[in-house]
Amino acid sequence: MLLLLPCLLFSQQTVGVLDISPLQGVSAVEADIVTDFVYDALYRYGGGKYLIISRQNREAILAEHEFSMSGFCDNASCALEVGKYLSADYVVIGSFTKFGSKYYLSLQLVDVNTTGVAGSVREGADDLDGIASTAVDACVAGVFGSARPAAVPAPIPPPNLKIGDSYAGGIVFYLDGKGGG
Repeated sequence: MLLLLPCLLFSQQTVGVLDISPLQGVSAVEADIVTDFVYDALYRYGGGKYLIISRQNREAILAEHEFSMSGFCDNASCALEVGKYLSADYVVIGSFTKFGSKYYLSLQLVDVNTTGVAGSVREGADDLDGIASTAVDACVAGVFGSARPAAVPAPIPPPNLKIGDSYAGGIVFYLDGKGGG
């Protein structure tokens, strides 16, 4: 049984996340918090499909290789170099900026094996709360092509159904005089 565990771990593709680069109008602290939000969203959207390298493991691996990122690594060539050290299949890079009155988060998914950009998304929000509440999730879902489907409202049954009739894959019943399915 222990011999199967490494096979299961390596059957998943590995993803590393680099710190989001702060650009015009945002602080390094704000970009660092957004990086944490990106990790959280990545665990929600890709945790079952991808093996995600945590920030702590990333730092430990890079320290072992004596690799130091002077400044932020926000381009594909830097991401490829870091991705090789991490033995990652993909690396997420990004930037966070304020332009005019809006904030923007841009993420790119770099394929370490093909050296190409596998996905790229930019989302805007009116304020930092909007970045935290919607833009991060939209960006992560977008670069991984796993947008959550919109909720489908339950059908409203026609008024002429009787108890026991079949409708929309269910059976009609009544609670407190109101029909349901």
